[in-house]
Amino acid sequence: MNLEEKKEYMTFKSGHSLYAVPIENVLTINGLPDELHCRSFGQDGVLGVVEYLNRPVVVFDFAQATNMKSSMEEKQELIAILHQREQDHVDWLNALETSIKEGVEFSKAKDPHKCAFGAWYDQFETDDEDLADVMKEFDAPHQKIHSLADQLLGMCAEDNQAGALEILEYERKTTLAKIRQLFTRTRDLLAGSIKPILIYLTLDGEVSQIALKVDEIANVERVKPEDLVSYDDIGLPHFDKTRQFVDAYMTLESGKECLLIRPDKILTRSEVLDVAKAI
Repeated sequence: MNLEEKKEYMTFKSGHSLYAVPIENVLTINGLPDELHCRSFGQDGVLGVVEYLNRPVVVFDFAQATNMKSSMEEKQELIAILHQREQDHVDWLNALETSIKEGVEFSKAKDPHKCAFGAWYDQFETDDEDLADVMKEFDAPHQKIHSLADQLLGMCAEDNQAGALEILEYERKTTLAKIRQLFTRTRDLLAGSIKPILIYLTLDGEVSQIALKVDEIANVERVKPEDLVSYDDIGLPHFDKTRQFVDAYMTLESGKECLLIRPDKILTRSEVLDVAKAI
């Protein structure tokens, strides 16, 4: 089949799913501005209004409208979790110090796989290569910090409390400091990657009727008509909120699966129409 027989689509990510819109319906793409106008509409999926080419354009949050958690929300939640997991390890070492000084039982996890961070870390997966590389660096210092419990408590059992405290203080300034630096780097990396995109959609090729907020642009793909399957034939339940926007299921040349969005289905939603009339 000739390339001319294929149709072009812009693919984008929302949550953990891949979607596409016909390239003919994309006027331009841009970053989400820091401030939006008219945030008080209260309509499902409508974030507010942005100005483009001296015209007000409704900003529509695709993830919110389909009850999905956006990548931005997931990263913000992960940043909050990482703050807590960092504090957990500060508290862990403080508790070990108290045990050594006062002879009280040490009740925190000695196994690096059984603390809250370790259990999460063992299950963590990401497609982000930069994030994956930073996360790998946690393994050695995290295991080392947890190994201190048996080592230092064993020294105390042999009446070497002073030696145990000396090692603990050294590890606080080195191993724990390294772990805290990694937590900071990870949070900074996540925060820096939160960059929602607006896809300005058009039906006439001249004026943008709506700006679709998505997590990121993936690619421009050429797809054969026979690689599209009607969404009605997929058999998803009628209560699936993506049904109201999706026209078809498509398989890309890379083998990835994708859902085709019809811009007119978004533009004819009552929430969007109400806001469009109000501005």
